[in-house]
Amino acid sequence: MSAGCAGFAGEDYADMERVTATVGYRNADTLKERLDAIEKFKEHTLYNEFLTAIKRVNNILPEEVFPECRPELMTEESEKQLNDHLDSVLSRLQDILKDRKYADAMDLFTSLTGPINSFFDNVLVMDKNEDIKQNRLALLSKVWRTILPVADFSQLKETV
Repeated sequence: MSAGCAGFAGEDYADMERVTATVGYRNADTLKERLDAIEKFKEHTLYNEFLTAIKRVNNILPEEVFPECRPELMTEESEKQLNDHLDSVLSRLQDILKDRKYADAMDLFTSLTGPINSFFDNVLVMDKNEDIKQNRLALLSKVWRTILPVADFSQLKETV
């Protein structure tokens, strides 16, 4: 176990290592800050709901890389709302990450839970129109790319 991860042991440490390994941060101090933020995030009232929503995003995305989503192809209100909310999150996220406020970033991410759920409840991702389908997948890819610099949340387990 690295010195920067003191206080994390056994299975918890292994889980945290997988979560943070995908984001490419090897600096022990940064890793410790991220792990501390994840531990704190597990106590958030929306933690389980967020994990469920973000895992839905991750599960539907194929491995291919998508271009930027195009708002002019958005036909459903829920996809427009998700895109608008995501843009708002992105506008605030850069400063939060620059200041290494990972817990604040995770709090900000929970605000995506409702728009993600609304998107999945009201939008058919795999539309018959290939351009619309690809654009919806690009929007979900944008969601995933937004949260991934902090941690791979798909690797976390829900709390009981």
